[in-house]
Order: sequence, then structure tokens, then C-alpha cells
Amino acid sequence: MAIFHTDITDNITAKWKSSKSSYTYTNEDFRNTGIELSCDISGTNGWSYQYGVTWQNPEVKSETKKLGWERTQGKLQLTGGITYKKDKWTSSLSGSYLCSRVMNPSTAPAYATKPYFLTSWRTSYAPDKNTEVALSVDNILDRKDNLSHSSSYYYSAPVNYLLSFSYKF
Repeated sequence: MAIFHTDITDNITAKWKSSKSSYTYTNEDFRNTGIELSCDISGTNGWSYQYGVTWQNPEVKSETKKLGWERTQGKLQLTGGITYKKDKWTSSLSGSYLCSRVMNPSTAPAYATKPYFLTSWRTSYAPDKNTEVALSVDNILDRKDNLSHSSSYYYSAPVNYLLSFSYKF
């Protein structure tokens, strides 16, 4: 368990200027208070599990909008995963869900936006202590989630695969 508080004066923040088609940088105050709980469980027969929950209240005080303290980013994040390991094989499935999100445009008040859910799966085979072959799959549910918290829309990549080989020497 962790309890946290961050208070930053004059945090450098990028603001999009559509009239100039470029970013300008300003200083604004940022604060965030929250609590995080996480747990790793070593199960039996090669299984292990992990989960976590974070509740936070990230806020920004923008001098350009003159609205006082305004919430930014997500408020509640849930994470979890499961891993199976047997002999030279390891396979893991994990997810991260961020909800109670807001979009915080440069010149308009913040507004609610939908949650995002990031998922990944990785299976590896290690024939010896120096060699590993792995297959990773990100966004296994092929969701099109907006990952941004500003006025731009930066979407998650579609389902994607990576086959890798590594050798340590």
C-alpha cells in the first residue's frame, strides 16, 4: 500500500495553438493525491497472480483558462495479471483499466471521456539460461481506445504481434 501526494508549482505544460499549428509551452500548477494497493500472489503448480488498484485525484490549475483547480487524467486504475510457468515455458496475461477519465483541452473546460483498457499476452520458451524465444501480443482485444487526456486523440495501436529471440552473453 502506498499513499501519495504530489504538488508541483510551475509544471511545464504543452498547449496546442491551432491558429499557429504548433505547441506553446506554459507553466501551470499540478497536484495529485491518492492511494495505491497492489498484491502479488505466488500460487501453486506454476501459477501466480497480481492485481492492483489506484485511486487518485490529479488536478491542474491553468492560468490561461482561469477556472481554478480542474481534474485531469484518470481517477481510478485497475491492473491485474496471471502467469503460468512450467519448466522452460512462461506465459502471462495482463490488463490495465483506467476509468473516471477526463479530456483536458488547452482552452476549454475538462469533460468526461470513456475509459481505456490495455491488454497484453506474452509466452516465452527458454531452452537454456542464455536463450529465449518469445511471442508478445499487445491489445489482444483489438480495442480502439483514446489514450490521450488533452484535446488530441491518440489511439491505441490495433492488435500487434512481436516474435523475438534474445541471447545473453
